[in-house]
Amino acid sequence: MNRLLAPGIAGVAGYLLFFLLYTSADPAARWGLSLDRHEARRQAVELAGRFGLATADWPWAVTAEERDLVPEYLETHPDSAASPYLDRARIGVWLRAPDGAERVRVWMGGQGQYRELDVRRSGGGELPDPERAAGDAQEALEKLVRSPGQFQLLPDQPSQTEDAYEFVWETVEESPEVVPRFEVRLDGSGLRRARLE
Repeated sequence: MNRLLAPGIAGVAGYLLFFLLYTSADPAARWGLSLDRHEARRQAVELAGRFGLATADWPWAVTAEERDLVPEYLETHPDSAASPYLDRARIGVWLRAPDGAERVRVWMGGQGQYRELDVRRSGGGELPDPERAAGDAQEALEKLVRSPGQFQLLPDQPSQTEDAYEFVWETVEESPEVVPRFEVRLDGSGLRRARLE
């Protein structure tokens, strides 16, 4: 029995050493990201396609970043209404048209939850009628938020500038410390930004 104890301890120690070195060298492992670069890109292309943007052949880049303040907040406020929408790390995907005229940026949580879609394109046109804009904004909410029913459109929405509509939803909570909100901006060329804050 003693002959097996030493190799067993060495094996466990080797595994622990490998795990510690791997997670310190690979941010995706340390942050618990479930997507690799190619899957993140695939999901970003799919989301852009839902809004009529054909980006499958566009050059792309993927990055990940740690959100420094989130772990502390989640530990001190585990029951906050904001907790399901906060990410310890997030993944950013940049897609750019070959001619540079259009760019798309998608931010996702570490498990692939959509958090933001930002579209840069030239051109524009006349603003759609308010009813169509409201339908497009509602569609963005439903496509980017896993529980859209928890959000309520603020009563003074949409706000309108000369060239865009902006819609804001907030979660319905009696006295939250942090209020999750979802914002959509639309102009004559379509969706410009949809963001969960």
